[in-house]
Amino acid sequence: MHKLYLVNFKVDGKRCFKVGITSSIDVTKRFQRLITSGDIKEFKVYKSSYFDSYDDAYNAEQLLMSEIISKYGGYDHNGEIKFHNFWSKNKLSGITEIRKYKQDEVSYAWNYINKNGKKTFKKA
Repeated sequence: MHKLYLVNFKVDGKRCFKVGITSSIDVTKRFQRLITSGDIKEFKVYKSSYFDSYDDAYNAEQLLMSEIISKYGGYDHNGEIKFHNFWSKNKLSGITEIRKYKQDEVSYAWNYINKNGKKTFKKA
């Protein structure tokens, strides 16, 4: 079981959102060290969905990021467009999946996650 998630938090005083995947049922566990250290604040899980395999979750994450880049743009790094558009002085884990908070982008990600994957996880 893997989860595709959308979270929101503040880093360096700026509101951001992040999409990603985790094998943990509790998405917050993925961020606990950063929350405890104070590197991120006001953490909230917005949406998540379950996938049967890592590959399925990864492919859904990559498609979501590609769609957001296509619709809203990304960071140009030596001619390659990247998903992230936010840099932190702290070296956050998963920085490449972090973007500045914009409601239309967050709503797009929320709807994508809502329509993809499973809403609940049932052990086989």
